[in-house]
Amino acid sequence: MNVEKRYQSLVTSTGRIYNRVLSRKSCISKGLLSDYLNGDLGDALSQEISNHIATCESCQMAKMKVAADQTEFEMIMDRDPDHGLNSVLGPSGAKRIAAMTENQQRLRFQEKLTKTKESLIEWASPLWEPMLAGQPVTAADLTEQSRQFEMDYGEYINISCFWQGQSRESEPHVRLTWRANLISPSNLWVRFVNPETQITYSEFPLGLHLEGEKRFDQNELGFDPAAQKWAVSIVVEKIEP
Repeated sequence: MNVEKRYQSLVTSTGRIYNRVLSRKSCISKGLLSDYLNGDLGDALSQEISNHIATCESCQMAKMKVAADQTEFEMIMDRDPDHGLNSVLGPSGAKRIAAMTENQQRLRFQEKLTKTKESLIEWASPLWEPMLAGQPVTAADLTEQSRQFEMDYGEYINISCFWQGQSRESEPHVRLTWRANLISPSNLWVRFVNPETQITYSEFPLGLHLEGEKRFDQNELGFDPAAQKWAVSIVVEKIEP
């Protein structure tokens, strides 16, 4: 009788353990396996996982699956990056990543451009921070604001700014209008700057035109003009002979 009870208890316990093994997809999470395969873990944890995988068939299978998925994704990204991002992030997520990448590339280019042209700068206006710039206000609260910068010999540059946050009709943007009185032909640039850190968000050429108007969207600006503090400066670049 005692033998039968022990046998029944053993069968019950074995079945319970077996069911737990079947219900467990992997001892190590997929994310941790991915970090392990990419070499992103410390030596101690990496060795611990390696030792476990060597004795666990379930984790061996999971490791091969993660490695195969990573390889497949790399091949997709090589062939068609847009499709690869869409498959992982969805259309909206892929667009955000693409915009961030484009913005980073543009900023790197502008940094190089700024260093190259610093020696050509003939005059730069002080920073002007329009009222309510970067504050969450409605379009009805905003009006076009103007500022005139006086230079030597009666020269001047007058600029006007109007900006708007996200709406159903438009993305965040700044509209800049300028009118200049310059004696010598010069290239004009506009810089958008964080007034607190003095870091340049972005800069754009306005060209040789003494009058004009341009609109700059959030992706170009590198900031949201309705949610982040900003100021503007005009730069006059001499033309090399």
